[in-house]
Amino acid sequence: MTVEVVDDHGQRVLNAELPVRFTVSRAGKLVAPGNGSPNQPASFRAPLHPTFERCCLAILRPLGPWGIIKVEAEANGLASETTAVQVR
Repeated sequence: MTVEVVDDHGQRVLNAELPVRFTVSRAGKLVAPGNGSPNQPASFRAPLHPTFERCCLAILRPLGPWGIIKVEAEANGLASETTAVQVR
């Protein structure tokens, strides 16, 4: 799952660097967050990860052969977003 920081008009905020908290529930778990930054050491186990040039991602693992993984991304000052990923 990729997270991207956008403004109220849906335009990308190019240099946004914000900590994003991932909450994963139901049929999956968070394996690792990441952002592709070569100079920003951060834990790949913590659910809080900063964006790099407006983006970060969450790598998910299903807990079974089927179901729905619910993922929420939150950052202070921004609206949170929730999505569902179908496991088949």
